[in-house]
Amino acid sequence: MAAVVFALSALLASTAKAIDVEQWIWGFDGKAVTDHFTPLSIRVSNPSAEPFDGFIVLRKQGPMGAGNVGAPIYKRVFIGPFSNKWIQFEPFIRSDDAKWRLIWGKRMKDSIVIPPPSRGGAAAVLLTRGEVILARSKIRAPAFRENLFPPSAAATAGLAAVALDHMPEFTPAQTRAFLDWLYAGGILYLMPDASGRVPAFSGELTALDFSGDSMKIGAGTVVKRSISDKPITAKEMGAVQEIKDNDNNSTVYIDNITDSFFHYVRKCVKTEHNWGLIFFISVIYMLVVTLVNYLVGRRSKTPLKPIAFFVATVVVFSLLLAWCGQRGQGEKSQINTLTIAREAEPGRFIVEQWLDVFATSGADYTIQYPNGDPSFFSDCREEGALNAKIVNGTDAFIKADIPMFSSVQFMRSGTASEPNAAIKSFKQAFDGASARFMNLELDPDFHVPVKKIVAVAHGNFYEFRKTGENKYEALIKTTPEPFSKRVEQWYNGGGSGAIRFGGGFDDDDNDNKSVESLLVPMIIRTRGGDPIISGSSSSFFPSPAACDDKTDIYILAEMPDSFKCGNDSIKLEQGHVLFHFIR
Repeated sequence: MAAVVFALSALLASTAKAIDVEQWIWGFDGKAVTDHFTPLSIRVSNPSAEPFDGFIVLRKQGPMGAGNVGAPIYKRVFIGPFSNKWIQFEPFIRSDDAKWRLIWGKRMKDSIVIPPPSRGGAAAVLLTRGEVILARSKIRAPAFRENLFPPSAAATAGLAAVALDHMPEFTPAQTRAFLDWLYAGGILYLMPDASGRVPAFSGELTALDFSGDSMKIGAGTVVKRSISDKPITAKEMGAVQEIKDNDNNSTVYIDNITDSFFHYVRKCVKTEHNWGLIFFISVIYMLVVTLVNYLVGRRSKTPLKPIAFFVATVVVFSLLLAWCGQRGQGEKSQINTLTIAREAEPGRFIVEQWLDVFATSGADYTIQYPNGDPSFFSDCREEGALNAKIVNGTDAFIKADIPMFSSVQFMRSGTASEPNAAIKSFKQAFDGASARFMNLELDPDFHVPVKKIVAVAHGNFYEFRKTGENKYEALIKTTPEPFSKRVEQWYNGGGSGAIRFGGGFDDDDNDNKSVESLLVPMIIRTRGGDPIISGSSSSFFPSPAACDDKTDIYILAEMPDSFKCGNDSIKLEQGHVLFHFIR
C-alpha cells in the first residue's frame, strides 16, 4: 500500500492545481498541549474549474524557517471545482516554537507557512454544528465545530470537557473517538434547549441517555445542566489553565519525558561482542608490535624493513580488531516498544507507544498496525530531517529508510484491544486520604507476565504485592507516601535507577529494574503530562481522569501480541506496557 501511495504522490505533485488556504485552527481552542498529538484543522478551497485530486503535505520547519525537521506527513485530498473543505492533520507538538509548512505542489507558491500554536492545557468547549450556537447564553467557553472532532481519541489530549446541546452529526470514526474520550475520563455537559430539554441520542450515543442529574460512564462523567442554572465557564467545566511558577509568575514546562522513553527503547538493543577474542588479539598485537618488531629490527641491516613490518602489523591488526568489534555479533533486527495504555471501555485502550526500530540490513521499512482504527505517527524530532514518509488516520503507517545496523525512533498513538487485560474486582476503603486497604484481582485470562502494580489515590502512592493467583493487595504504611515525593526523587535524579530527561541507566539497560524506574514519568504522563516543580512542591497539568476522588491503578506488564505491529520484515518485537485503569 505504501508504495502505491507514494507513487501516486510523485505523479500528482507534478500536476497539482492551485488551492487557497482560508483558515486554520490549532487544537480545540486555538492552543496545543506540549508533547502530544494535536489536531490542526485547515479549510482549503479550490478556486479553479478543475478538481484538485492529490496529496497535501505538512512539514515541520527548522529554526528561522531554514530546512525541514523530521518526516513529512501526507494526506490524500479531493476538492471539487469552486468548492472548499476542511482537512485535518495531527502533528506532534514539541517544546520548540517551530513553524509548519503546508505544501500541495513543487513550486514555492504551492505552499504556505503556518505559525506555531500557542501553548495551554486541556480545553473545555461547546460543540457546535457549523456556525449554529444554540446554548451560547448558558455557557462561557469557546465553540468548536463538531465536524472537526478527531477520528481517534488519541488526538484528544487537549480536550478536558465538552458541552453539547444537540445530537451531533458524527462520522462512525468520530462517534467511536468521542465515546473513547468520554470513557477514558472526559467530562460531558448536556445543555438544555429553550424548553428545558436536554438532547436525546441515537445509535451508539444512546449510552448518553439516562435519568437523573449525572452519571459515570467508565472513568468519565456526564452532567445534565438545568435551564435555571447560571452560565458555566470553561474553567468551571474543567478546562486546565496554564500553571505559573509561584516565585516568578512565569510558565514552567518540564517536557522531556518523551526523550526518556526514547532513550530507554533505544538502549534495549544490546551489542554482544566476543570480548575474549578481542582481548586475545590485543595481547598478540602488543607482542608482535613490540617484541617481534624489535627482533626484526635487530636482524635487519636497513631501517626500511622494520618500518614496513611495523606499518603492516598495525594495518593487519587494526582490520582484525575492527572486524571483531563490528556490530552484528549476536544482534538481530528488532522493534522495542514502551507503551502506555489507558482503558476506555473494558478491553479497549487508548495507547501511546514509543518505538525503536533497529535493522541489521539497510532498507526502507514500513511500520503499520493491523487493527484498522485511525492512528498517528511522529518522529518527535526537534532538529534534523528524517528520510521517511508518514500517513496518519485510517491505515496509518510510517515508511523510513534505516541504514545497516542503525535504528529510528518514533511515536505512535491510537487504539488497541486486549479483552483479557481487565480487572475482575477492586475493593478499597479510606480513613480520610489514607487507604485502610486495597485489594485487586485480575481477570483469570490475564496471562501477560506482570512486573509491578501500583496505585495513586488522594495524592498518595501505593505499591502492591501478590497474595494469590491473580490476586494482589496494597502495602499500607502508617504514614502514606505522597506521590509528589516520588516525583521529586525522579526530578532530582534520586531513587533506585531513576531516569530523568533521557538520563543514564544501569549496566543492564533493558532489565526490569530500568523498566520499573520509568514508572514515575509514565504515571506523570497519564496524569496530564508535565510536572511543575517549584521549591519543595510539585504539581501537574492535571487531566480530567486525574481527580482526587478516583484511584488510578497502574499495571506494568510485558507487551501482549495485540499491541504489536506484526511487521513481516522484522520478526522480533518486544516491550512493556503500563496499563492504566481508573476506579
